[in-house]
Amino acid sequence: MREIEFRGLSGKSWYYGYYTGPTGPHLDDHEDRSSLLDDEDYRVLIEDDYWIVNPLGAQIMADPETVGQYTGLRDMDRRKIYEGDIVKS
Repeated sequence: MREIEFRGLSGKSWYYGYYTGPTGPHLDDHEDRSSLLDDEDYRVLIEDDYWIVNPLGAQIMADPETVGQYTGLRDMDRRKIYEGDIVKS
């Protein structure tokens, strides 16, 4: 079975995990999350944003131009290849 994984760029860092598009409530990425992660009532609906949700459940707003799905393939150095990657032979 193919591993379903996405990555997206937020700031200067790549984040890996599941993907959610502009549907449904998310934590506002512009707020300090450390005190909000346990507050179930704190949710902000943000349309037009794209989120990567890591295995621990943290949600990171990603640049939509950088979001790509893992293809199931690896390069010669065993690094995962994602949609949009440029691979040289």
